Amino acid sequence: MNLSQIVNQYSDKYLPHLSADIVIFGYKNDALHCLLLQFGDRWFLPGGHIEKNEDVGNAAERIVEARTSLQRKFLHFFNVFGNGERSFSEDFKRIFQAKGLEIDQNHPMLDRYVTLGYIALVEMDSVTPKVGSFDDDISWHPVNDLPAMVGDHEQILRNAQEYLVGLNEFSPVGHHLLPEYFTMPQLHKLNQTITGRDLDRSRFQKKMLALDIYKRHDEITTSVRGRNPYLYSYDGKDTLERR
Repeated sequence: MNLSQIVNQYSDKYLPHLSADIVIFGYKNDALHCLLLQFGDRWFLPGGHIEKNEDVGNAAERIVEARTSLQRKFLHFFNVFGNGERSFSEDFKRIFQAKGLEIDQNHPMLDRYVTLGYIALVEMDSVTPKVGSFDDDISWHPVNDLPAMVGDHEQILRNAQEYLVGLNEFSPVGHHLLPEYFTMPQLHKLNQTITGRDLDRSRFQKKMLALDIYKRHDEITTSVRGRNPYLYSYDGKDTLERR
């Protein structure tokens, strides 16, 4: 659906004043990254409207799939953002003007929005980022080196980053950022990146193996110096997914 169709069909098709914004995390070169959309000199989180008869979780799935081409990914609700002054009217007006579209000043898209925040964890090399109707570009950015973001989107991202730390402590989910097969040193390094602190390698490995959710394979990797570590894969069930 193009931008003109979204504007014209908004009242009939979508729930007014409600959206879903997705913080899509990836991991590369020992750093967390986030997928962002660009319009002009500002960057946005991937997001979208919720159809009137659509489950909110399905809406979040649809948005992530539209931006990443992934049908299977870890997706988890984490917060609601509804500041009384939360509006993107000026940003939307700039977008519409740049796209050559006129919009009525009383159009509900210019009103206050409440948004549902979701976290998605993906393996970056499996993602094919796709530009949408609103944006000029889509690309990955290290979370420690973000460009200027619109409205409260950086606040939402930072909230998601903090939430991921606690979520991963409660029920390890970081492996979704790695390839299907990974080593314990890779998982250890990833968890240090997520938490932002040093983790004793021996204790970490014992803790992970005691969870009985990682399957060890006979294959070993020769891509690192010294002792060649075994490859592992996730062999559990994500009870937190899509909550």
